[in-house]
Amino acid sequence: MKKLILLLTILLLSNCSFMDEKYEWGAGISTEIGFPVRIYAGRVGDVSIMASFTASFDRPDDGWGVGTQEGSMMKQLPKDIDIIWYSYVEDCFYRVKADLDYPKLLKLFREGYKERANNLETFPKGYLERTFTTFVVGLAPGGVVVVWVEGMRRQIEIGRFQAEKINLKQPEGLDGHERLIFSKEEHQRVLNDSIARPPHIREKPTPFGLWDDYRDIKYPWYPTFEFYKGAKIGDVFIEYFNREMWDTFYEEMTLETPARKNYSSNEVTIIPDIFYQKGEDISDKKYPLPSSISFGYRANNGSKYGGYYKFDWEENKKVFAEFFKMYPNTKRARLNIRLNKDNSLFTIRLENEKGDGVFFPFHRERLNFIKENDNETSIP
Repeated sequence: MKKLILLLTILLLSNCSFMDEKYEWGAGISTEIGFPVRIYAGRVGDVSIMASFTASFDRPDDGWGVGTQEGSMMKQLPKDIDIIWYSYVEDCFYRVKADLDYPKLLKLFREGYKERANNLETFPKGYLERTFTTFVVGLAPGGVVVVWVEGMRRQIEIGRFQAEKINLKQPEGLDGHERLIFSKEEHQRVLNDSIARPPHIREKPTPFGLWDDYRDIKYPWYPTFEFYKGAKIGDVFIEYFNREMWDTFYEEMTLETPARKNYSSNEVTIIPDIFYQKGEDISDKKYPLPSSISFGYRANNGSKYGGYYKFDWEENKKVFAEFFKMYPNTKRARLNIRLNKDNSLFTIRLENEKGDGVFFPFHRERLNFIKENDNETSIP
C-alpha cells in the first residue's frame, strides 16, 4: 500500500511539473499573398488573436508562413486553437477549432536548438542556445490551416487542420470598425485593392489545394555541395515551400569522394570535394521541395563566399517528377550544387548515386554570390 501511495505521489508531482512548465511565446496570423482575411475572434491557447484585417505584402520577406507576433509573455504552451475569420476572396466565414500536438510542442521547446554566434568572445562555443518564440497560424483558401512554431532561423510545422464554413450574422451593437467584417462595400474595396490583391494574382483562379501540395509533395533527397579540391563548406540554410526552415552547422557536414559520371561524357571521374550532412546519405527521410538554399564556403584560394538560390515552385515540381520517373530505383537523390572555378556561379542538378540526373533550369537573377568577411563565423 505504501508503495502504491508513493507511486501515485510521484506521478502527481510529475504531472504538476509538466503543467507548470512555461515559456515565453506569442502568436501571429499568416496569409498567402493576395488572399487577405479579417479575424473576427480567435485564440491560440490562452493568447487572444486581435480582431483585425490581415494581408501579406507582395515581397520576399512576407507571405505564407510569415506571422507578426502578438501577446508575447511567459506562459504555458497552448493545447488548442480556436479562430473565426472572414475570407475576402471566397466571401465566407471559417472556423477552426482543433487540438495541438502538445507532446511534440513540449519536446521542441525543451530541446530548443543552436544558433550560430557572430561574437566568439561572448560565445566561445560558437553558438547560442535558443528555443522557439512564436506560434504562426496560416489561414489559406479552402479553410486550410497550418500551425508552425518559429524561432530565429528556424520554423517547424506542428500540424495541418481543416476549418469549417460557418454562417455568421452581424450582431447588434457593433461599432464602425467592428462592422467592417460584414460590410459589402469593404469587401469590394479590399478585392480591388492592388496591395491586398496584386493584379498578377487577381487575374488567376484561386489555386485550391496548393498549400496542401507544399506539404504533401515530398521526395527522398538531400543537398550536396561540390567544390574544387581544398575548399571547406560553411553553414547551410534551407527554406522549404511548406515554410519549414532550419540551418545545418558546418561541423555537422562531412566530405566524401564518390565516383560519378562527368556531365559531358560517359567517363567515370573522381570529383574530390563533395560535402553533405552526416547521415543524410543513408537516411530514409523525405523532405518537401526547397524554396531557397543558402550556404557559405571557403574556396581553395582562402577567401570566404556566400551563395544563395531562390527556386520556382512549378520548375521544382517538374524537375523532381521528371527525375524520379527517369530513375525510379533511386533510393535517395542528391540535389547537387556545383561551383565553378572562379567562384562566380553554380549549377544545380538532381542526381542519383551514379551521377545520372536532371539539371534545374538556370536563372541568373535568382542566384546571388557575395564575398564574405574573413571573420565570418559560419565559415571555417
